[in-house]
Amino acid sequence: MYHWRTGPLRSIQTNGTPEDVARVCKELLDDAKETIFENALRFQSGRLQYTPTDKTVTISVSSVTWFDRMSETYGPDEAIQRAITFVGTTRAEHHPEQRKATSDGCKVRISDKRLCKNYVDCPFHKQKRCRDPYPEGFCSERIPTDTGSDGICGQYYLKDLRIREPWRIPGIADNTVWQSFWFLARKELERDLLVFPDKHTTNQHYVESKPLWAMLLTISGVQCIAFNFGKWEHKEHVNPHAVDCHAHAHVIFTPEGQQALAKVFDIFVGRTDPPPDYVIHDCLEVERDRVLAPAVVSIINKINTLEKTMASLSDDIAYIRKRFEQDSKERKKTDDD
Repeated sequence: MYHWRTGPLRSIQTNGTPEDVARVCKELLDDAKETIFENALRFQSGRLQYTPTDKTVTISVSSVTWFDRMSETYGPDEAIQRAITFVGTTRAEHHPEQRKATSDGCKVRISDKRLCKNYVDCPFHKQKRCRDPYPEGFCSERIPTDTGSDGICGQYYLKDLRIREPWRIPGIADNTVWQSFWFLARKELERDLLVFPDKHTTNQHYVESKPLWAMLLTISGVQCIAFNFGKWEHKEHVNPHAVDCHAHAHVIFTPEGQQALAKVFDIFVGRTDPPPDYVIHDCLEVERDRVLAPAVVSIINKINTLEKTMASLSDDIAYIRKRFEQDSKERKKTDDD
């Protein structure tokens, strides 16, 4: 727990090469699985992020899971103090970017038409008589689910969101490696470019791919490159019960990078919002689910102790007053005699 003692995250600086970034990603994932998740079969919840400006890879895990491990290792009182310090320091140093994009600023409107729900076995689709549009890039890989049975991955992309000319992405390497990926804008108005592999794999293997990093690290105007794991990954997956979700990277652009991207692809016009602020989410989560209740109980216990002390002091004061009055009467009687 040494590297995790100050908060639910850990960072390692790289030399910026695809090989070193992939190596550090694997090192951080292995460390988190061994230390925080105690060698669980799958990474339970977390986010891996590479920041090009300082060439640093940072892994963050669920703040609640981190708190529980800290409590087991150092005791609940120490865990609460470390969590309070983490939240206080983070809130003082972190200034979240405001989200203010609206659909009015978008050049491309996304169709709200319902997709065919029975992607694989729809008999009407096979006969080309289905009224609902069929999703593109559908992944029919069999994967495990949290219900205990196998299911279909079901990952797909909407035609309106796909970047069909990825070689025009600013700075992207002039090679053919991008042919093995899907490039998509998000339906939400965020400056986020999603990069999916065309064949099913998981993010734990995806982040170790040197060809992937060789491509991603050439893109210009990037604020960070992120990967979600566990419940943070399959929370928004098309199959809510999926465990080994279809891998994908989030390429988050700077405001300037988004402007350059919008000049090339109309789909990115108006998509100016930053991604969800997971740093603040971590603070809120550990405050609400772990720190608040014990802190309230501690305050109540201290109040109860204080009340008992005050009651004891009141008794002592009453006793002293009684003795004082008795002594006064005795002195007066003695003086009168």
